[in-house]
Amino acid sequence: MRHDLILIHPPSVYDFRKKPFFPGPIAVTVGRYTPIFIAVPLGMLSIASHLIEMGYRVKILNLAEWMITNKDDVEEFLSKLDADVFGIDLHWCVSSHGSIEIAKICKEKHPNSLVILGGLTATFFHEEIVREFPFIDAVVRGEAEEILPSIIETKGDKKYFRNIPSLTYLDETGSVKVNPIMSPCTSLDKYSFSRVDLIEPNDILLSGAGGLKSWVLPLSRGCTLHCRHCGGSSYSYRLLHNRIAPAPRSPEKICEDIVVLKELGVNAVFLIQDPRTLGRSYWRSLFDLLKKEKIDLKQLGIELFWPIDKEFLDAVSSMGLSIIMNISPESGNEDVRRKQGRYYTNRQLLDTILKCRENNIKVAVFFMVGCGFETLDTLKETWHLCARLYHLDRELRNDKERDYAGPLWIKPEIGVMILLDPGSYAYLNPEKFGYQLYFKSFKDYYNGLANPSWHQWFSYRSKYLSKSELARLVIASLDLLLDLEEQFSTYKSPLELCQLRFERFRNKLNYFIIDEVDKIMQIENKVEMNERLSILSAVVDEYLKIYPWSIDVPQVKDSFNYSLKIKSILLESIGMLSI
Repeated sequence: MRHDLILIHPPSVYDFRKKPFFPGPIAVTVGRYTPIFIAVPLGMLSIASHLIEMGYRVKILNLAEWMITNKDDVEEFLSKLDADVFGIDLHWCVSSHGSIEIAKICKEKHPNSLVILGGLTATFFHEEIVREFPFIDAVVRGEAEEILPSIIETKGDKKYFRNIPSLTYLDETGSVKVNPIMSPCTSLDKYSFSRVDLIEPNDILLSGAGGLKSWVLPLSRGCTLHCRHCGGSSYSYRLLHNRIAPAPRSPEKICEDIVVLKELGVNAVFLIQDPRTLGRSYWRSLFDLLKKEKIDLKQLGIELFWPIDKEFLDAVSSMGLSIIMNISPESGNEDVRRKQGRYYTNRQLLDTILKCRENNIKVAVFFMVGCGFETLDTLKETWHLCARLYHLDRELRNDKERDYAGPLWIKPEIGVMILLDPGSYAYLNPEKFGYQLYFKSFKDYYNGLANPSWHQWFSYRSKYLSKSELARLVIASLDLLLDLEEQFSTYKSPLELCQLRFERFRNKLNYFIIDEVDKIMQIENKVEMNERLSILSAVVDEYLKIYPWSIDVPQVKDSFNYSLKIKSILLESIGMLSI
């Protein structure tokens, strides 16, 4: 079937199935979205559903997930697609390598079709992208819902590009042309964000914790906060989209979205953006309507940008739903937190957690390695706060909950900011906010993410911590969380304990991978270097495929003894396997 538009979400790195690929703890940070980041930007849903309503033939291809579940050749698969326009997202900078490589393949296989990019990262680097990668016909800057119909109607004739707002492209002389950007929308009610059935495939994408099928819904486009490292802050939206204020989605439309998602089998929904950023009347109306309509969900997630008060908590609790709150203090050190743009204390954070527990509301607390002014001492404050939260989770349980193994009411998490968002205030003023940039151009992101290992992908160093120190502190932080989980757990199943210890092995393995990759990258002979990387990758994969409760280690032979070294790490971490 021929389509007017095929929207493609690429893998973060192409081709991760064939090249040596060591994503390390990124798999923990992005969870179900996998190390190749299968999360489809929400704008793809609003674009597809809007254009379908207008009569266009549109599909969304989650190529990242397809490449996980299929062994077929990507180029052959893409060659069989048929569309006037291929739209590839470059929203998150983590997709810098994958987006460009997929765009190149689409143009090679479909030279008479238009290949365009869009998203926040594409918008920021728009001129460099069309200049350096001429197989990309245009970059759509900012919002695309009202732009794409005009692009489709060109029928591939680029002479009409001059009449289309928000486009950046090369004209017939090879000069970069930047058309004026279209004014951003003031409301999201015209669009839909619930048509997950338009995404193919979506099995892994929609899979949530505990077997729940889950999806996310935006409360607005834009933000009122000015967090320093965020490419979706109020500053960044004003810079990239000329957006002065968020465009809200009405409570009525949010309820409609949830009803559609329920019909599509989704039973857990996470609301993106803190409802309070849109004002008291908004969040009161939203929660009242969800209560009135008796929306039936297994779980509703709510994002918090700052601590809560009693009125907000009472309104949330009145809905009668299973609620989980997410709050991101970033650092356990209050001074470091303030410098990131979050102005609340640990006491206020703990008070929020206690209030939530009183109302049977779960809280996920997210910390980050990579804050600009973090030191080892301030990071240790984060570790101590995580320990306190684990202890609190145990203390706040009733008798019936005592035997629940892992975190129940409070779950501390520590992630890593590998890439500093292009267009964020800190990216544009790195020294002021404690950063030194290594990736300054788009080519830096594109080339940097082509490296085999996650520790090479850091686009910055912080004022007090080098890239190497940041990487090792990420591993140490995740090891701490595993220690806390074991310390405060009540595991009764041997399999659960085996799983925990296997996670410790996976984490500690990253130290070895960092050292080995750094050694291998020093080899001047590229053939030998790539051979050793491939062997290391193959051996690592074999060890990561074993069952956590296995009593035997893989019998892998390699000429560089990687297997013996990894086997030693495995036995040391788990201590239950035969030698």
